Amino acid sequence: MKLLLCLFAIILALAPVSACADEATDAGLSVPANVRVLSRQWRVDLIWDEPSRWSATPALVFEVERAANATGPFKKCHNGYLPYCGHSDFLGEAGQAFHYRVRMVELEKTSELVVRKVSAWTPPVFEISQPLDEDKLLIEMQEAGFRYFYDAAHPVSGLPRSQSHDWAREWAATSAIGMGMFNIVLGVERGFVSRDDAARRVLRITDFLLHKAERYHGAYSHLINARSGKTIPFMPKDDGADLLETAYLIQGLLFAREYFDGSGDVEARIRQHSNEIWHGVDWTWFVRTSDFGDPVLSWHWSPKHEWAMGLNCHGFGETQILYLLALSSPTHRVDDELYWKGWRNPLFGGKNVHYGVNLPLQRIFNVCLFPAHYTYMGIDPEAIGYDGLTYHEIFTRWCTAQMRYMASRKDDFKGYGTALWGLTASANQSGYKAHAPGVEDDGTIAPTAALSSMPYVPNEAKACMMEMFTKHGKALWGPYGFFDAFNLTQDWVADRMYICIDVGPVGPMIENHLTGKCWEIFMKTPEVAKTLERIRATEPKLR
Repeated sequence: MKLLLCLFAIILALAPVSACADEATDAGLSVPANVRVLSRQWRVDLIWDEPSRWSATPALVFEVERAANATGPFKKCHNGYLPYCGHSDFLGEAGQAFHYRVRMVELEKTSELVVRKVSAWTPPVFEISQPLDEDKLLIEMQEAGFRYFYDAAHPVSGLPRSQSHDWAREWAATSAIGMGMFNIVLGVERGFVSRDDAARRVLRITDFLLHKAERYHGAYSHLINARSGKTIPFMPKDDGADLLETAYLIQGLLFAREYFDGSGDVEARIRQHSNEIWHGVDWTWFVRTSDFGDPVLSWHWSPKHEWAMGLNCHGFGETQILYLLALSSPTHRVDDELYWKGWRNPLFGGKNVHYGVNLPLQRIFNVCLFPAHYTYMGIDPEAIGYDGLTYHEIFTRWCTAQMRYMASRKDDFKGYGTALWGLTASANQSGYKAHAPGVEDDGTIAPTAALSSMPYVPNEAKACMMEMFTKHGKALWGPYGFFDAFNLTQDWVADRMYICIDVGPVGPMIENHLTGKCWEIFMKTPEVAKTLERIRATEPKLR
């Protein structure tokens, strides 16, 4: 998937604010509704319903206060203001008991942020923090991701927000919609939501995608307005179809189609909508000629700029799901030669050893981990491979080599060692970057890198999770799990920031480690199963 190349300014969490003189309660500003307080490990989590419509100017934000007694005195339990409808009060130990209350705040940005109005406080709610247990924390990681895709989804369409600091923009990333399907299903399996409620949410999403969101030869844009369905240009010439984003969406829809197999009307309509969207993608439209003279799938097409983006999908990376789906389409299937000549082009693999690990897919040592996650939320990496190795084994080697690299840089970057690890595409102090060993490494660790690698290196991924939670949880943990990234060398945390495509794989890949459930469900997809059989039968011998 094309990287989110820019992030938006983080002004609400830490910017200085001037309070209005009397801070009078305004009856026109609604009190946060339906506050749920949850007793969790070393913390208390609060979630509430979002306002009917977010406002960018003036900005609507929130405050949470806590007190030992229901009558107070109450004190704010976070810095600045909360840009979304949730807060995790990380207390760092079990048995901490507090009463909490929430209010909405209206800010106006002039030369500084000024409080214009405040709502009344909600009635106090009470909870106690729980003891720490590694196995239970894994499930709470899944719950936190589910919240992002369910509780924090757009109220009109149900689409997930592209990132957490810009609720008012109403931007949704197409790939994350597919990831959200995995997380919603996990919500059912883990008891976070009823099957009926989850099915109704999925139906709302598929109905919006089918009847309201703009499509181009069946493919969706990178960014969609979650209220109107209109395309939001990602870059000046990227204002039309994004085939890879669409492929990740289709992966999620097929997963939902296989899971919601009930006879009732809602689940039947989910299957109908998913098939209509899936069958409507004209993969053949995107076939172009590669630099090697072979057929290849192109990433973008625009009604205005046509093929001006000029980005073809070939060579190992995050695009495997695109080719597997294009070869599986019941209506617009591309020829198998695109897999062998387009994606698996002459620069596909190499023979390299880095930090004592043989890495057959790496011509240079630049292992950024997200390509080991996105496609393989659904595709079982044991079911497909390269040069005699399954992708599961190859990705295990990726993780091992990256961990050894990071241990070798412990004198250069604070926190690097055997416990903290994980380089991938994420936020950093300058915006967004595909972090990887070598010149692309600036000391930024992304929690999603290790957590989503749990099927490959479970012990090391769990050790990283526990290190982040127990030693850095106060700074790193929020209502939707760990924040996007942190850099201990630069004393920086992506405070209150979540990026959809980093949250998305964590819960499903934890589930694949625990039960293999996501793989089990998706691998039942008959169209893809037939394609995998053909690929295994026709794979050329490299030795």
